[in-house]
Amino acid sequence: MISQKEERKNAAEEADREPIKAYAARSGDSLTAQNSASGGIFPILAEKVLNEGGVVFGARWDEDFMGVRHDFITDKKDLYLFQGSKYVQSTIGNAFFQVRDFLKSNRKVLFPQSDRQEQDFRCFRRFHEKKDFLSCAGLEM
Repeated sequence: MISQKEERKNAAEEADREPIKAYAARSGDSLTAQNSASGGIFPILAEKVLNEGGVVFGARWDEDFMGVRHDFITDKKDLYLFQGSKYVQSTIGNAFFQVRDFLKSNRKVLFPQSDRQEQDFRCFRRFHEKKDFLSCAGLEM
């Protein structure tokens, strides 16, 4: 049996082997930044992906505003659905499988996610690695 101390040491050593890149950005447009919990970077990234024929995922309120679920859009006019903080955990549903299918059809994908979803998504992504994928961990929408 491995002690907690050994587990933490092993996890730290494993984390040291995997370099982590992090970027910070904010929109220069104050209205865009004000309407987004992400400092306005989400709509900028989303528009770029959509302009290139890609797909953008995000958390949106259900039609009855009783829950938040992950969904995708293919048109810039629908970006407002994903903007603003939700302050609750979203239901992922089959979003990971939809991402996989879009990637298999060679579409670019933007998938902003909370830190909690990052670990699940990394695990899923190991089996479906593609180059045209942008994961924004910790990006609040």
